[in-house]
Order: sequence, then C-alpha cells, then structure tokens
Amino acid sequence: MSRVAVAGASGFVGRRLVPALLAAGHDVTALTRRPGEYDGPARAVRADVHDPRSLTSALRDIEVAFYLVHELAGGHDDLPDRERRSGEAFGRAAARCGVRQIVYLGGLSSAGAHDDPTALSPHLRARRLTEAALGVAGVPVTVVRAGIILGRGSLGWEMMRQVGARVPVTAAPLQSASRTQPIGAADLVGYLVDVVDDERLLGTVLEVGTDEVVTYRDLMGRVARAHGHRGSVVPLPVVPALLMEAGLRALTDVDTPTAMALLASMRTDATVNDDVARRLLPRRPASLDDAIRAAAAE
Repeated sequence: MSRVAVAGASGFVGRRLVPALLAAGHDVTALTRRPGEYDGPARAVRADVHDPRSLTSALRDIEVAFYLVHELAGGHDDLPDRERRSGEAFGRAAARCGVRQIVYLGGLSSAGAHDDPTALSPHLRARRLTEAALGVAGVPVTVVRAGIILGRGSLGWEMMRQVGARVPVTAAPLQSASRTQPIGAADLVGYLVDVVDDERLLGTVLEVGTDEVVTYRDLMGRVARAHGHRGSVVPLPVVPALLMEAGLRALTDVDTPTAMALLASMRTDATVNDDVARRLLPRRPASLDDAIRAAAAE
C-alpha cells in the first residue's frame, strides 16, 4: 500500500476518492487550502498551488499524489495559463519530495491523446496544458480523462438535474448535438484507485466512460426523465451567452462562471478514443442507464 496525497480533497471527486483510497488500504493525506474546514476521513494538511513552500511541506514522504485542482471559478479568460502555472508548481514540488507518481483527472475531447490544444475550449485547453505541466520536473504522470461525471454534486449533473426539474421544455444550443460519453461517479473513483502505483500506467493517458455514446441533448432528456420529469429538449440555432448565464442563475445553484466554462466545451465531442483503459484494467463501467439511475438515487 502507498502513502497517497489528494490535492483537491474537498471537491466533488476528492470527497469520494479519499474514502475509497482508505478502503483500499492506502495511507491518505488530504491536501486543502483550509485544513481546519476539512471534514473528511483523512488527515488534512495545508497546501496551496500558489504557495510552493506549502506544497513541498505537504508532499514530503508522499509516494503517489492526486491532482484534482482546477481554477475555473476564477474565470476562463486566462484559465489555460493559470492552470499551467499551478500544474508546474505542483509537479516541481512533487519532484523535490521524491513523489513517484502523479495522477491527474483530465477531460475527454474528440481528438484523443494527441489533439491540438489551441483547437479546444479554454476549459479543455487548460486540462491538456496541465497534463504536460505536471510532468515538467520529471515525475511520471498518469492521466485519467473523463467527460461528464454522473453523481450528485457534479457540476454537469447538477446543471442537467436542476434545469430538468424546473422547466418542462429546455431550450438548448445547437452544440448540444455534440456527442459525449459520461461516466458514473463510482466507476470514475474506481479507475482512480486502480491506477495507484501501477508501473504499467506511468506516463499513460487512460480515457474512460460508459460504453454508450450520446448527444448532450439526449443526456439532458434522460437525466430529467430519471427524476420523473418530462425531459423535452428543443434545439435553437443560437442561444446568447448572456441568456444562458441568466437561465443558469435563475434555475440552478451551480457556480455560474464555472458552468459557462464547461458549456463552452460542448462544441467538442467528448468521447473515448482508444481502448487503453479496457486493455490494461479489469474494471467494466456500469451502463449509461444504470449510472443515471444510481446518480438519481443519491
């Protein structure tokens, strides 16, 4: 078993990952900017990606470090550069401390492992740049790329759930016809636990999702119907950004700047492009319908 640190332990994925790592027998440290507010099951240590000394102190004696940090809440005008700098700081601190593996949760896009970051939305471009930045000091990085995560508290899930519950017919932009390959929260966490200390996966990108590929529009309808709502989605040629932003503020309690950054990524298909995860790991994710039902029951 390994000494594992989770940066971003207070977030949606981190709160699910820490207990799973503990259950697998790992010694887990939760890295957070405000350890006094952390109420999870692991020991909490202060770490801030903007404070290199705090990172070096927090990562001392750590063998595997998860990086679940993002800076979407700060807006997306300079998001790629901010996330790149934060990733570099974490990667350099990990190298100084002798960390032997960094695990990063990235985002799916249609172009796969070798896509051109400049062709992506700021959100996805930031994810790609962070993948490279984390390894800049030589620590091997294992990247697990996922699309929309199905589970209560996931921003994408909450947008769909709350909008579907409040309006019988949802207007969606034409880019909602783009395709996506979501994954249930439990399966994603399972994959993250699976990759810990697996030497075959050092420096590897794993793309994960359910077997079914759907349009965002279809997914929105299925999530609404899973909660007993009508789930009708009408595509519109143009939905102004200001109108979408106002709708999110009125209909949901999600962080609007973060949600808008994610919506900008809908113009790109978010699908699994290879079978690396299926070949190297024994896990078989739940079907899309089962993952939606499990998330709706939470």
